[in-house]
Amino acid sequence: MNLKNIVTSRYLNMGIKSKSNLLGIQKMSLIILVLFIRIASSAGLNIAKLPSLYWSTNNRLFSDYTSNYYLKLNAHIGDSIDLVCPRSSLNDNYEYSIIYKVSSKYEFDNCLINPENYETVPILKCDKVNSANTVKFTIYFVKYSPVPNALEFEEDKEYYFLSTSSGTKDGINHQAGGLCSKFNMKFSIKINSQQNSSLLQKLMQKSDDEDSRENVKKSESSELANNLALQSISTLQSKFNLFTVSNSFRLNVNQSLIFSIVSLSIFIKFFLN
Repeated sequence: MNLKNIVTSRYLNMGIKSKSNLLGIQKMSLIILVLFIRIASSAGLNIAKLPSLYWSTNNRLFSDYTSNYYLKLNAHIGDSIDLVCPRSSLNDNYEYSIIYKVSSKYEFDNCLINPENYETVPILKCDKVNSANTVKFTIYFVKYSPVPNALEFEEDKEYYFLSTSSGTKDGINHQAGGLCSKFNMKFSIKINSQQNSSLLQKLMQKSDDEDSRENVKKSESSELANNLALQSISTLQSKFNLFTVSNSFRLNVNQSLIFSIVSLSIFIKFFLN
């Protein structure tokens, strides 16, 4: 038997051509990826996991204390937050809603959805009555995303989210008023630059020579690589629901570039197959 036949025989025996085994290999790749994240998360700065926001009219954070009140949150690039749908029971009526990221302060202030604006997008639909699993959407505050139409954020900007659904099943697609007007179900997130500024200041204070300037360049490259990696993980997580990203996640320059390449290659493999 020649070398070609031996290789072919072993290849077939491993069952790599079967779709079930390919799926197993893909899952194993994700497990390896998770282990890589866990190991790498011990390096560098921590990234904050903001407290989950429970999307219910019973949540007092949305209470209208004054006529101009609305929930205001603050975050940094690299942070994340979970938006969690309410869970129903036999004793209450489920609140049906769709959460939108709206593109303008006008839409936000007037509780309107402009479907013709491509920047106004639905991000979470709460309609899973009696679901055994928690229905949620994780927002990762990243500057750059390899995923088409994924959310991207800039420092020193405020972003707006709301729900104009009525709360009933028939009114889930309403695009004006609704829970936003009646129960103040909306919030904004301001992306602050303080965290990144302090990092750059620390790097610059080390020295004024060429080495210090090179460190700043590497830090910026690492930030870009981390943003790409985080968004890739977010998409994989929502598609396969196999793992949760560590709350602390920051890589050095070489680790970031390697991890981004691995993440993107797996992402491309999954979505092109």
